[in-house]
This record gives sequence, C-alpha cells and structure tokens, in this order.
Amino acid sequence: GEGEDEVEEVDPTQGLDRCSRALFLYMKQQNRPLGATDITRGLKDLTRLQINKAIEKLVQEELLVSKENKIYWVSQQVFGEATEERSSKLNATVKRLESTFANCSARQAAIQQQTNRISSEPSDKELESDLQKYRKQVLECSGKIESVKENHSGVANQAESQHSSEELTLRIKYFRSQWKSRRLAVMDVLLDMKESMPPKTKLEKMCQDIGVELDKKK
Repeated sequence: GEGEDEVEEVDPTQGLDRCSRALFLYMKQQNRPLGATDITRGLKDLTRLQINKAIEKLVQEELLVSKENKIYWVSQQVFGEATEERSSKLNATVKRLESTFANCSARQAAIQQQTNRISSEPSDKELESDLQKYRKQVLECSGKIESVKENHSGVANQAESQHSSEELTLRIKYFRSQWKSRRLAVMDVLLDMKESMPPKTKLEKMCQDIGVELDKKK
C-alpha cells in the first residue's frame, strides 16, 4: 500500500517553540543553503528578530549547520541514514508518484480532447437553422419527384397509346393481306369452274347459283 512506500523520517521538532519549529520545517523543505535575508523573505509570518532567535536555537540543537558568512542549511542527519532499504523505499515512492502523474496526464488529455470535441459541435441555434434548411430542401425535392412522376406517367401513357395504334395498324395490314390472298385463291377456283361450263355462262350468274358472293371493287 501507499503507507509501505513512505519513508519514515526523524522528527526532531518535539520540544521546539513555534518559531523554531516553523523555521526548521521551512529549512528542511528548502534543503539548500540560505542567508538570513532569504529566510526572512520565505517566512513572512515571522519577524527578523524571531528568525534570528530561531536560527540560534536550531544551530545549538545541531539541526542547522552554519558558516562564518552566516549561511545556513538543514543538517542532513535529520533525513536519516542513506541505507539501501531507505533508497529502495524512496525509489518505490518515486515510481508510484510517476505512475500517478502519468495517469493524471492521460486523464487530462482525455478531458481536453472531449472538451475540444464538445466545443467544435454546433450550438442548438445552429442545429435548428440547419434543420429548417434541410426541411426546405426535402420539400423542394419532394415536389420535383412528383413532377417527374407526372411527366413519366404522361410519357408512358403516350407511348402505350402509340404502341396500341401501331399494333392495330399491323393487324389491319395482316388481315388485308390475308383477304387479298384468299380472294385470289377463290377467284382462281371460280375461273377454273367457269371454263368447264358453257361459253356464255357469266361468272356472276355461276357464283349466284353456287352461293358465292363476289367482292365488288369500288
């Protein structure tokens, strides 16, 4: 768990007054050489006098290291010994934090992508305007379709009428051809019969006697 990765550090602040404790925690956090002026800028809640007394106290307690030029830094002993176990725990903590950072970065990227997508989508007003425009286009297309249907129906009826007329003409021509062919055949038979009769026999009289009606050309 997360508690197993945490490194236990020495807490030497017990017994310190408020100002000394605040100064120690600040110096431990900074963990770098600082002058009194720099410390004063960092601890704005403390006066210069309070800071000087706290520095003197922490130096006496060997929690701060001091040089003659009045530069101070926190004693590295407060961080504990740099053992292999401690280093391993620190590495585990770093890996855990890196993993957490990577997950947060991925979530931030996903949220940013979703935000960009939402921002790029049209507003309700724009959608309503587009909807009205498309409805108008649909009505126009429907009218054109009906017009095409009507024209197609008229053309189809005209074509059908023309086809019927052509078919009727062909049938008339066919029957006329058949009539002519049969008339010629009948006339040939009648003429043959007339030749076998007396010379003065008329064709009309012969046809009347045998019950055949002749077509008269007009």
